[in-house]
Amino acid sequence: MDPDDLRSLSRVLVYGTASTRRALALRLAATPGPEMPSVLLSTLRSDEPELLRDRCLEVLVIMAAAGHESASGILDELNVPV
Repeated sequence: MDPDDLRSLSRVLVYGTASTRRALALRLAATPGPEMPSVLLSTLRSDEPELLRDRCLEVLVIMAAAGHESASGILDELNVPV
């Protein structure tokens, strides 16, 4: 993933409103494949600020609820109910 994309994603997660984050999650859910859920999981498990990690989990949950299989698999792995 492009570093500029990661910075942009980080800004939306940290500074975006709940509706902005939800729109992002739904847009990401429409994109098949494991890349973005893997990035969110890596951040969730990192030593980044707690707010950013919480927002990554929030986006993963919304993605899974929207039917993204990789996000659902990650949440199953983490034992997070959707």
